[in-house]
Amino acid sequence: MASEVLPPRPGPLSSGGVRAGDPVRAQAASRLAAFDPHPLGAMAQASSTPLPPPPSSTPPLKPASDPRTHDGNTVATQPPKHLLIFDFDETIINENSDDSVLRALPGKQLPESIRQTYREGFYNEYMQRVLKYMGDQGVKMADFKAVYENIPLSPGMRDLFQFLSKQQDHFEIILMSDANMFGIECALKAAGAYSLFRKIFSNPSSFDKRGYFTLGPYHSHNCPRCPSNMCKRKILTEYLAERAQEGTRFERVFYVGDGANDFCPSVAMKSTDVAFPRRGYPMHRLILEMEKSQPGKYQAAVVPWDSALEVCSCLQEALKKKY
Repeated sequence: MASEVLPPRPGPLSSGGVRAGDPVRAQAASRLAAFDPHPLGAMAQASSTPLPPPPSSTPPLKPASDPRTHDGNTVATQPPKHLLIFDFDETIINENSDDSVLRALPGKQLPESIRQTYREGFYNEYMQRVLKYMGDQGVKMADFKAVYENIPLSPGMRDLFQFLSKQQDHFEIILMSDANMFGIECALKAAGAYSLFRKIFSNPSSFDKRGYFTLGPYHSHNCPRCPSNMCKRKILTEYLAERAQEGTRFERVFYVGDGANDFCPSVAMKSTDVAFPRRGYPMHRLILEMEKSQPGKYQAAVVPWDSALEVCSCLQEALKKKY
């Protein structure tokens, strides 16, 4: 089995919600563990409670009952849908793709000199050095593509995608990931799920004239708790504002994720929304810690999952209540 960019995921969770022996992500999780957002109102619902009823008219995060263009003209509104958001690594796929690509290396491992260059909050820059090293070792686009196409989906994810393919009138689906566009597109196309996603937000990537896989940051932001290259809360807030401007309002937001950087956007969700953290992963642990230490800060209903079939079941239930 290949050595990994980061210490392997399997293993017991530490008290901070990160798997033991994972120092890079432990640092990121420790920042988010101290997350102290503005007051959000009502007490979050417990994981074991039924899904909350859909709101009568108020969409999440940004009001869109009277969306207007920049010139002040009202935009024609569309029938309300649900917004469904996915993470990629260890959510859609059952591995961390940054670790998986090392299988393409001739020696299937990184030298310690590369591993030691990581700086807290600058994981994207670290991966740029990893990919340059891989290019120096002769790893080409076809090698990366073969790895991405063969990363296994998380349990039940294929069934969830099949369900969603028949429910596109009810869900608008987007993906937010700190991986890279090339890898995500390869994996989704191999799974036959690429067309489900209206938009994918991830770090830009390409292959230069040498055939080296290059990576850049997604954006800049002011969130002190997220990596320097991506804050998913900023992405989500801007996306909702953009869609409201276009006349699309969402009755509820559903968020499927696993990592500490999925916790940040989920804190902004309302009590009518649903967070699906992968059970025992950092997002889940950070939610539990916030519910315990800051009651009322986390509003969304919480439905942990081991298999995406559990997510599918809850989405089916939500549709039945509405339709």
